[in-house]
Amino acid sequence: YNGGRCSLIHHNGYRFDQGPSLYLMPKIFEERFQDLGEDIHHHIDLLKCPSNYTVHFHDGKQFELTTDLSKLCRSLEKYEGNNESTLMNFYKFLNESHIHYERSVKVVLKTNFQHWYNFFNIKHIPTVLKLHLHNSVYTRACKYFKSEYMRMAFTFQTMYMGMSPYDGLGAYNLLQYTEISEGIWYPKGGFNKVLQSLESIAVEKYGAKFNYNCDVQEIIIDGKGMAKGIKLKNGNVVNSDIVICNADLVYAYNKLLPKTPYAKKLDKCKLTSSSISFYWSMNQIIPQIAVHNVF
Repeated sequence: YNGGRCSLIHHNGYRFDQGPSLYLMPKIFEERFQDLGEDIHHHIDLLKCPSNYTVHFHDGKQFELTTDLSKLCRSLEKYEGNNESTLMNFYKFLNESHIHYERSVKVVLKTNFQHWYNFFNIKHIPTVLKLHLHNSVYTRACKYFKSEYMRMAFTFQTMYMGMSPYDGLGAYNLLQYTEISEGIWYPKGGFNKVLQSLESIAVEKYGAKFNYNCDVQEIIIDGKGMAKGIKLKNGNVVNSDIVICNADLVYAYNKLLPKTPYAKKLDKCKLTSSSISFYWSMNQIIPQIAVHNVF
């Protein structure tokens, strides 16, 4: 099956998404389909969530994060005070996170760092200075929000990456920007619908072939350090001009590639926590629970 962590579970007539429940940064998805000469809207029906989250605080108070700025600002005033500085500080926060978003997408997401010196290129210095890499996400939030409630509400998003807001780099508040400005979406039919569409395009338009249930034992490396194919666990060897590996970094370096000092170093790293997922089917609508809830 396709999808990996974004695959499906079918059980007793119910379908569960195993992977993400947040479709963020829609422009990035649109661009990937455009690379294939396709319009994503011809393949996927996207539904915008009416509200991003309901945040439930420890004392029973709640806060709704939404793309409706007028509604969001009214909710902010309950915690930050009904004065001009509340809105000014919020818009300053939004502007900063917008800069983090735009520059991170351009310099990090869309740049291929082939060598270490590409990363330390002098032309990146102005961008790095504006990403506030010397601050944490929580530190940046403290500059714009005075209540602990709002500091929590606008920093918990680092958990998507297994990070603490007290440790995550300040630039990661770009997540809050894309949620507020672009919204959270849901592909009708589940997130796996995106991957099904990509697979169909690859097969029907470009003649690609997908081989499932073929566990890879190792990536074959030639004497020059170049990947030249893969060896399957059944002993078969598949030679190729290009090998793309999207397995976890630590696993790939220690299980699929030849052992190196770097692989040993990675294996000793302290990894961030994963998650425990519960898949529940309900026979009724529970009005107290929103689409996304954070406790």
